[in-house]
Amino acid sequence: MFSPIRNAYGAAQSQQLTLGVFAYRPNAVMEAAWQPLANYLSEHLDGLDVTLRVLPQPEMQAALAAGELDLIFTNPAHYIDLRTHNEFTGALATLVTLQSGQPSAELGGVVIRRGNADGPNSLEELPGTSIAVVGRQFLGGFAVQAGELQSLGISLDELNILEVGDNHDAVIDAVRAEVADAGFIRTGVLEAKLRDGTLMPDELKVVSPKAQADFSFAVTTSLYPEWAFVARRSLSHDISKRIAALLFDLSSEHPAARAAGIHGFTIPADYAPVEELMVNLRMPPFDEAPAFAWSDVWERYRATIIPMGLLASSVMVLLILLGLDYRRQRRLRDNAQELSKRLQWIIEGTRAGTWEWNVLTGEYRCNQRWAEILGYSLAELEPLSREVYRSLMHPEDAPRVNDALERHLSGETPYHACELRMRHRDGHWVWIYDRGQLKTRTPKGAPEWVVGTHIDVSDSHLLGDAQQMWIKRFKEFSDNVPGVLYQYHLRPDGTSHFPFASPRLLNLYGCHPADVEQDATAVFEVIHPDDRAEIKRSIQASAEMLTPWRANYRVNHPSVGLIWVEGSATPSRQEDGGTLWHGYIRDITTLKQHEQELEFIAYYDLLTGIPNRRLLSSRLTQAIAHAIRSGESLAVCMLDLYNFKPINDTYGHEAGDQVLIEVARRLSALLRTEDSVARLGGDEFVLLLRNPEGEGVFQRVLDDLRVPISLNTTIDVSVSGSLGVAMLDHAAPCDGDQLMRLADQAAYRAKSAGRDRYQIVTASAEKLST
Repeated sequence: MFSPIRNAYGAAQSQQLTLGVFAYRPNAVMEAAWQPLANYLSEHLDGLDVTLRVLPQPEMQAALAAGELDLIFTNPAHYIDLRTHNEFTGALATLVTLQSGQPSAELGGVVIRRGNADGPNSLEELPGTSIAVVGRQFLGGFAVQAGELQSLGISLDELNILEVGDNHDAVIDAVRAEVADAGFIRTGVLEAKLRDGTLMPDELKVVSPKAQADFSFAVTTSLYPEWAFVARRSLSHDISKRIAALLFDLSSEHPAARAAGIHGFTIPADYAPVEELMVNLRMPPFDEAPAFAWSDVWERYRATIIPMGLLASSVMVLLILLGLDYRRQRRLRDNAQELSKRLQWIIEGTRAGTWEWNVLTGEYRCNQRWAEILGYSLAELEPLSREVYRSLMHPEDAPRVNDALERHLSGETPYHACELRMRHRDGHWVWIYDRGQLKTRTPKGAPEWVVGTHIDVSDSHLLGDAQQMWIKRFKEFSDNVPGVLYQYHLRPDGTSHFPFASPRLLNLYGCHPADVEQDATAVFEVIHPDDRAEIKRSIQASAEMLTPWRANYRVNHPSVGLIWVEGSATPSRQEDGGTLWHGYIRDITTLKQHEQELEFIAYYDLLTGIPNRRLLSSRLTQAIAHAIRSGESLAVCMLDLYNFKPINDTYGHEAGDQVLIEVARRLSALLRTEDSVARLGGDEFVLLLRNPEGEGVFQRVLDDLRVPISLNTTIDVSVSGSLGVAMLDHAAPCDGDQLMRLADQAAYRAKSAGRDRYQIVTASAEKLST
């Protein structure tokens, strides 16, 4: 309730206003949507603090009865009820909703049913079905649907109405849970639930949808004015005027409007159609039945009524007509005064300059604000004329303004609207939004009076210039960053595209941003075939869980060849059910090459290119496990070269390296794909043979080593070797280190026995065989 708040010393700090908002959805949803509006009013109403209360209709009625609410934001039917009981003023403003970028100051009713089951497909099929509603006192939740049915000749008595209470979400839940066959809800609720993810697109179906011009919400019925914002009559005229001005000044870009999902507020609508509908449906406060029925009186007093009826009827008709006429005249006079007062408030609150122009006579009328926008008083510009207006207009804008006005006067456009520049008294240019409409014509149809407004939009243009500057800076940044900045959109149907990609997309994928703006196929076609399925899987997982996407993969660039790229992006769910990522992709080919080089150094001998001790250890462990599992034999062969040191000392290290490389080549050529050869260091080599085919393979190794090696055209050298072979014993298996030690011992025994031979030992026996 409107009251001052006092500090500890009794001094008034601020006055408290309570705003009651009708809860047609769950309280938490409504509070999140409308608390920013209460904050917005508090911030701009100096000395006033606006508190929000979200209330169901019974609780709101109780709060009104207790005098706890100063402002009401409610549906039109409730507003008519309040106005009839003379508790509140006429509407200060009417809500303008927003759907798919389209503003609308109207609402309607929606009839829904389950989308995955048989049900009523038209309004004519509703009789005999169960219908969930919030209550019979709601406009968008019952009255507009009931009125639509009555217009089709369907009696409400034919309907099985289930009042589920609470809010429109409860109606949707009742239909989804099969408690009811259909439901009545107001427009905008379906779209809100789809937007916040509490309803899937195919769960519900709209019965008998109507296509309404310039109305983007799903609707079944005719349209009526949107919600009304009203004030208690005890609230001062000045406060009411300030609140109305703030509501009209609320931009669709303001955080309060965005939180509520609205475009803003407009001048109060005509709620007469709502009142007419309520009267027809006998909704409160028009639901009081007469104390008696005329049929009863007729049956009881027929003999008296007949002789007196003719005499009294003419008198009664005359009195009724006179009374109705007087009442109508008084109501028209009161409405005219109220509308005039509200219109003046609106003009003062919006700080709009008004103008009137007689096309035939050239007469031009403006208010004081029209002149103030340009730094003048009205007296300084008088006598006003169209010529004065043209003299203040920027010369470059005149052709465009005149063309827009001529098209409106000729009937091509429903109203005249354009932006233009006008010279301020100080010499600078003021941006004006000029909007008007032809209101009267002569009896011959010629245009006569045109009326309109001027709004100063210079601040909006300054903001637009700042936005263009930031866009330019972002473009310069994205063009020069060493990678690709991008947006990737996965549509609900599974197709995808890149709404934005920086120019360096060409460097990574060989296509231009324009090539993938509508279809991302060109990018996916150049992803390496072995990586493509995994990339698509990772994108789908990121979309489902809304987790960041990261991946390294290969690209077959049409000009450069194979490259490696690294990508990362953050997803967000879109209103259409799709997913949008913002991310960055860079070329990591050089990094991958360095990784491969480091991996080669870690596992391969740099001189010969065959595995080193580390890789041999890993392969030996695998080979032992395979042999034990399969029952195959396994031989670990230690090879020591003979006569290598003299060659190295005589001909130099380069010659020694050449010998080692040739020995590695010969050993590799002898082995099968399942076998391995490794260099431990110096002139020591190890052969790992899976399931060797007899001892002949060991002799072939020694035979190949004895073949002379040509160092150049004139010098041939020869080496030989001692080969120690350790065979895995399945009866007493051992690990790789034990086999390597046994093979080394066998090699030492072969060398002691005269070199150029092999010795074989099993893992569980000490005796050797040659």
